[in-house]
Amino acid sequence: SNASVYGVCVRRRGWVRARYLIVTGCGSHGVYLTDGGYLHARYCCVAGNAAIGVGASRGSSFHSSHGVLVHNLSLGLSLGGNATGAISGESARISGNGSDGVNVNRGSVLLLSDGRVENNGNYGVACVYNSTADVSSAIISGNSNSDIFATRYSYIRAIQTTYTTTSPAVSTEGNKGGYIDV
Repeated sequence: SNASVYGVCVRRRGWVRARYLIVTGCGSHGVYLTDGGYLHARYCCVAGNAAIGVGASRGSSFHSSHGVLVHNLSLGLSLGGNATGAISGESARISGNGSDGVNVNRGSVLLLSDGRVENNGNYGVACVYNSTADVSSAIISGNSNSDIFATRYSYIRAIQTTYTTTSPAVSTEGNKGGYIDV
C-alpha cells in the first residue's frame, strides 16, 4: 500500500471484511480503526510501517485469523480506549516490532488463541490501565523485556501458553493492581 499516513482506515462504525490483505510501508499506522470501526481480516500481512502495525481505539474492533503483524517501527497491535481484538490461528504471528508485540490499554480487551508473539523490542503482551487479555495455546517468547506484563489494574490469563524470556517471562513489576493467572 505505501500510503503517507494510514494504509487502511475504518471509522464511524464502518465495517470491513478482507482476505489476503497486505499493508506495508505506511507513514504511520498500517491499519487504523476508530469510533467503532471494525475490521475482520483473514490471512493479512501488516509489515514495515513507520509507527504501529494495527491500531484500534474508541470502541473499535480488530479480528484476525492467520494474520502476520511484523517489523513495524513501534507496536504490532495497539488496542486502546475500549477497543477489542481477537487474534487466532496457528500461523498467526506478531514479531520483530520495535516496541510491544501487543499493547492492550485503557479498558480494552484482547483474545489471543494459538499463534506466536516473538522477538519484539519490549513486551510480548502488555496490559495496562484496566485492560484484559485472555491468551490460550500461544507461544510468547524472546521478547526484549517480559513476554507477559500486567500493571495498572489489568489482568492477563494465559493458559496452555509457552513463554520463555527469562528476564522475567511473566511480570507485574512496579505492580499497581496488575494480575496474571498462568
